[in-house]
Amino acid sequence: LAGHFIEVVESANNYRNYRQELQAAIVSNKVCIPHLYVYNRDLVLIDNGNLDIVNGGLNQAKLELLSSIVHNVRILQERAKSIAE
Repeated sequence: LAGHFIEVVESANNYRNYRQELQAAIVSNKVCIPHLYVYNRDLVLIDNGNLDIVNGGLNQAKLELLSSIVHNVRILQERAKSIAE
């Protein structure tokens, strides 16, 4: 079990293994507490690495990426809240 945990949280390839496990938990309606460092890192990189305005309008792709991350965090929060009640 410890070996599997170490493999999952390994930072190689931008936390690829962790991201796969987390996405599988989201899709299969499992309750899990995510490591918010990864989400925070993504939010900062998306915000800093993309322009706010593109071709005179809001950068829709940037907004969709940010929205997707916030949506996933909210899903996981709601699941955790439901078992705490």
